[in-house]
Amino acid sequence: MRWPWQKKTEDRQERRQLPAPDPQRHSSSGVRWRNGRPYSSEIEDSDAHRWAVRACRMLASDPKIAQASSRLRSAIESARWTVVPGGESEAAIRNAEYIRGALGLDGYSPRLLRGDWREQVRRMSGFAAIGYAVLEEIYYRASDGAVYLAELADIDPASVRDWVRDEGTGEIVGMRQRIDWGDAATDHYLPAHKGVVVTHGRVGDALEGVGILRRCAPWVDAKARLLEALTDGTDRWAIPVPIVRVDRAALESGGYTDDEQQTLIATAQDAAAAFAAGDVDYLTAPAGVDAEIYGGGTYSPAPVLAAIEHCNEEIAAAWDSTAQELGLSRSGARSVGEIHQEAWRALVVSCLDEIESAINGADRPFGGLVYRLIAVNFYNGASIPGDELPQVVHRGVEVDAIRDALGVLPSLVAGGLLTPDDQIERRVREVLGIAAPAPARSWQERRASVGSVGSTSDLRASEGGRPRQDEITPSSYDAEKGE
Repeated sequence: MRWPWQKKTEDRQERRQLPAPDPQRHSSSGVRWRNGRPYSSEIEDSDAHRWAVRACRMLASDPKIAQASSRLRSAIESARWTVVPGGESEAAIRNAEYIRGALGLDGYSPRLLRGDWREQVRRMSGFAAIGYAVLEEIYYRASDGAVYLAELADIDPASVRDWVRDEGTGEIVGMRQRIDWGDAATDHYLPAHKGVVVTHGRVGDALEGVGILRRCAPWVDAKARLLEALTDGTDRWAIPVPIVRVDRAALESGGYTDDEQQTLIATAQDAAAAFAAGDVDYLTAPAGVDAEIYGGGTYSPAPVLAAIEHCNEEIAAAWDSTAQELGLSRSGARSVGEIHQEAWRALVVSCLDEIESAINGADRPFGGLVYRLIAVNFYNGASIPGDELPQVVHRGVEVDAIRDALGVLPSLVAGGLLTPDDQIERRVREVLGIAAPAPARSWQERRASVGSVGSTSDLRASEGGRPRQDEITPSSYDAEKGE
């Protein structure tokens, strides 16, 4: 017996069989170079489009946002990826091997991918700031008939006009893009089965999501107004204003005629103008004419700078990058810095999860890249059993515990809380860039060389100032582990 909802699901899957792979590109990057500068579309057709234009401007103009965005993107790009088979069947292993070769993962060289998988992740990594990133799947058919991914072509978010929905079901079926080059506009249509959209903070089927810059926008606007006030105040009050005072009674008592008085006043005015322009460092005043300075030394930008610094702190908090501020403008405890650092790492892992979710899973509008590649090559566009569908997963943000603990490592050894063995010594030498270690030593010998103050003299493998050339002898720990 089949329930009505089961039949409806089967009909939907039947309608969504994948068409033949299209090697042509249907979209545009949305950026053209004009007089050495990038020029993109700014058609104010939707709230999402207006927000994308504004977000791109913030990324290009605000140094604090650019720094936080660059740090987040670098962390996302540095993550390592692997392919996990959907099961243990022959088909599952075959599908996983194909994805490894197509994307260049797990030691495989990319078959026909332009660049490597890290380059494709780099193009997706900007989605967290704006809220979404749109990429078109460009395919390539090899001589043996197999279909491979050539690249994920990124699209300027500011050129996305709207999402096209099916009139009957309301499901997203494509994306319309308009590029305005100034003298002419071109329209592009990207089908939903030929693209990937990575969304940050997605709610329902709203592909625009909620980017991190949404939380930064009020503080960016406030900082812009404060910078204008700082500039106006500096122009008005930071430069002293010279004043020329004329004592006509003294000039008349001194026997100066009217023409001579005007000559003295003109001379004092020229001297004040030269001082204001920076041509001279002093003021000259003839008899009967006094030169003074109005407002000199009374202007202080400290309140405005403090308000700007507060805006920067709020922007850093929106990116979970408050740890960058500790030790720069103020002091902070190590434990506080570690808490902020963990929060930032959690943000990076969350972004990697969103990329992983976009490329894995069943075929759907602007999602399921792995599914489409497998279906086209091995299933003739038909549905794939779940236990045969591989997953491309990330390994998270790698944390180097040895590097983080290097500052306190000698104290731990001197206090007897850590036993230095060959494995730890080799790892520390790798971090410090020191030559290979000497033959294996006991922990008592290392403890004796460290001393009561936690010296690191045992890490200096030298004889007479020259590096040792002895071969590395595996320790008993390595032998037990089979290394």
